[in-house]
Amino acid sequence: MAVRFVLTLALGLLAPAFLSAAEEPPQDSIGFQEGALLLSGGTGTTFSAGGSLIHMERAYNRSLKFRALLAGTSLQIGAFALPPIIVPFSYNAGPISEVSLQYGLTNHFSAGIKAEHIEIQSTQAEGFPNFLTSTAGYYREGIWPGAVKIELYRGSSYMALLGFHPLHHARFDPYIELHAGILRYASQAHSSVDFDPARFFYRRSRGSGAVFGGSVGAMFHLAPEVGLKVQLSSYARLIRSGLPHRNLNTAHAEIGAVVNLVGVLREKGRPQEIQFNRSRPQPQDPVSDRITQPADPEKETPGDSTNTTP
Repeated sequence: MAVRFVLTLALGLLAPAFLSAAEEPPQDSIGFQEGALLLSGGTGTTFSAGGSLIHMERAYNRSLKFRALLAGTSLQIGAFALPPIIVPFSYNAGPISEVSLQYGLTNHFSAGIKAEHIEIQSTQAEGFPNFLTSTAGYYREGIWPGAVKIELYRGSSYMALLGFHPLHHARFDPYIELHAGILRYASQAHSSVDFDPARFFYRRSRGSGAVFGGSVGAMFHLAPEVGLKVQLSSYARLIRSGLPHRNLNTAHAEIGAVVNLVGVLREKGRPQEIQFNRSRPQPQDPVSDRITQPADPEKETPGDSTNTTP
C-alpha cells in the first residue's frame, strides 16, 4: 500500500508538468533545461557493501566456528562425529539496476521518482536441528558439513529525487542527486547469533524499511532526444520490519542511457517538409494562360475598312 501511495503521488505531481511540457516545449537545443522530461535507466556493479545485516551474518558464522571447536565436532550422530569444519564467510553483491524519471523545474533543478533493485548472496556456515538427538522435544544443534549459500538480501527501493545541474543547454551535463523513499525486501539472514531450531522451517524474512541515498555523475547528450550517463551512487537502507533493526549500506558504479521525452514528442510533432519534383511539369490553367492581343490597325485587310470615298 505504501509503495502504491508513493507512486500515485509522484505520478500525480509529474503529470501536469509532463502535459505542459508537451504543449509548450522548450527551445530546440541540446542538454538539460527547464521543461525537459528525462527518462533514464542503467545498471552497474556493487563495489562496496556493509552494515549490520552483513556484520551479523559474519558474527553468526564466527559463533558456529567457536561452538564447533569447543565441542570438537560439527555433527554428532551416536558414536559417529564429524571433525570441526571451518567455513569462512563471504558475500557476493550482484549488479544494481535502476530507472528514473525527472522533470526540469528550472535550468538547474529537477525533481522526479526513481526505483532500484539489488540482490546479495552469502556463502557461510549454517546450523540446523539434529533430528536424531532430542532432549524433551528440543533438538540439539548440528552444523552443516560444508558451505551453504543463502540469499542475504533481495530488495527494491522506490524513491523521490531532487537533482542539481550546474550546466544547462550543454552536451556535457554533470549533476548531483539526492534520494529518499521506502524499500521492500526478502532475506534469509539470521535473527541472532544463537541457534534457532524453528529456522529450519521458516528461513525467509520479508519486510519493509526506509532508504536514503545520493548520486554524482554526468550525462552526455548525443542529441536533443537521447544521451548516455555514468554515475556513482550510494544508499543507506534501514530495515524496520521482518528482521530486528538492521541496516545495509552499498556503493555502486553505473552506466546507462537517457531519453528526453519532450524532445521525442517535439520531433514527432514537427511538420515534415514536402519535396516537389521540379523536372515534372506542373499542370497549367488554360483560362489563365489565354492572352488577348490588341488589334494592329496597319495589318487590317481592305475588307475590314469602314471608310469609303464618295
